[in-house]
Amino acid sequence: MPIVLVNQAFKFRIYTASEQEKILSQQFGACCFVYNPFLRTWIDYHAVHKCERNHHLNHPDTAKMLTRRKRQCRAWP
Repeated sequence: MPIVLVNQAFKFRIYTASEQEKILSQQFGACCFVYNPFLRTWIDYHAVHKCERNHHLNHPDTAKMLTRRKRQCRAWP
């Protein structure tokens, strides 16, 4: 019997009050503030070191970078 893969998606609409919209907007903005520069750092690092063996970003280093970025994010408006 062949294996059949089914891709399925769901789309939801939420109806928010103005205060909820403000909070969600701040939360999504803060996520972008942390995630996008961190992703750029990761991509740049791997572009420079792609030919080197045993040279990668390790968990302790990335965790420290992420913690610093999150601390900057606490002042998010």
